[in-house]
Amino acid sequence: MAFLSLTLKGSVHRWANIIVGAVVAAVWFVDLEYAVPKLSAWATLIDVSTIVALALIGWYAWKAKQ
Repeated sequence: MAFLSLTLKGSVHRWANIIVGAVVAAVWFVDLEYAVPKLSAWATLIDVSTIVALALIGWYAWKAKQ
């Protein structure tokens, strides 16, 4: 994503952030659903914070001016 943020134009970059953030957050969420019984508390916290960070990236990209 760092390379794409430097090479893509504003609106394309914005949509790339939204789409990639949503897909990766969904994958992490599905993984979290199956992994929680096996993970320790700190690993669960890291997984949840990753999902929140990805959701915030998508939210800020959605709200960004074009």
